[in-house]
This record gives sequence, C-alpha cells and structure tokens, in this order.
Amino acid sequence: MHNVLEIAKLFKVAGKTRRFIILTLLRCPFDALHTVLQASFLKFAFSAINKGNKNELFHACTLFGIGSMLLFLYNGTVWTLICNLCYKMGGHNTTKIIQAYFLLIFAAN
Repeated sequence: MHNVLEIAKLFKVAGKTRRFIILTLLRCPFDALHTVLQASFLKFAFSAINKGNKNELFHACTLFGIGSMLLFLYNGTVWTLICNLCYKMGGHNTTKIIQAYFLLIFAAN
C-alpha cells in the first residue's frame, strides 16, 4: 500500500494522472484481442488441415498475419505514447528535485 501512495504522489507532482490512465486503458485490450486472434487462427488452421484444404489454410494464415501486424502496430503506438509520457514525467520530476536541492543549499547558506 505504501508503494501505491508513492506512485500517487508522483503523478500528483507530475500532473499527468489522467493521461496515464487513458493510455493504460488503451493498452488493456491488446492481450485479449491477441488471445482471440491466436485462438481463431488455431481453430481455422486445424480445421483446414483436417479437411486437407490448402486454400482455406492459406486464407487463415493470411488473416492471422494481417491481424497480428495491425495489432502489434496498435500496441507499439500505445507504448510509444506511454514512453513519451514517462520521459516527460521523469524530466519534470528531475527539474523539481534539482530546484528543491538548490533551494536547500541556498537556504543553508
């Protein structure tokens, strides 16, 4: 519970809580959609193999390949936005820490 409070304080200082929550929610459907994509591929691929239908197997592989590329493109885009946010938060917090440090030094003198 202590770590959760520290993370909440970090977001409060950075002022990016809303954006982080939105990006996290955008990231959530990836795992479910990836699992559905894999399950559908396996179902259609094994069905095509059992029937001995090469055309249906090619169709299943093509759809799986296109679906995987689109899904990973989406995931990469969301992670790029998350990394950008974390980089900005880190820089913002570093600036505040340095300012507080210099204030302590000058207040001591």
